[in-house]
Amino acid sequence: ADVNTIAKETVGVVTATVAAGTAASLKAALTDAAATDVLTLKVTGTAAAADLVALDGKTSVAVDATKVTAITGTLSEVTAAIITPATKVTTAANVAVTVTGDLTNTDIAALNKIAAATTGKVTATVADTATALAAALTTNGAGIAGTDALTLKVTGTATAAELITLDSKTSVVVN
Repeated sequence: ADVNTIAKETVGVVTATVAAGTAASLKAALTDAAATDVLTLKVTGTAAAADLVALDGKTSVAVDATKVTAITGTLSEVTAAIITPATKVTTAANVAVTVTGDLTNTDIAALNKIAAATTGKVTATVADTATALAAALTTNGAGIAGTDALTLKVTGTATAAELITLDSKTSVVVN
């Protein structure tokens, strides 16, 4: 709160180390901080990807999110938080990620980048034909592991080979 008060009252750059907190609480407390400020931020607990991106916009140094155990958000929000090079958010190597919303086979490449960025479990729902899902997971899904929790919703008919391919890419029963 003190850092925010100072940021509100000055046009200069504020340099400070802010007490650790959740992404939501830090975002709420730093409403007047600017991207030019030099704020050392340590995020704990679980975080919304959008909050991590917002915190990145409140400091000129990398946001330390290495103590965050799980990140949740839409595909674009999570991508912005942990994949986009311009975003300065450092996460733990094993952070769990939940991508909200329904995805299709065209989102597999982006989902794969997220899976490759963490050894933690990636959770998402992807719906499409078995042929489209199997092709996308084979071509663009190298980072997606059988330990990830992909809910694969198969539309239409499927061959046994396609279902086996899909089953190898998730810890969730394929339906």
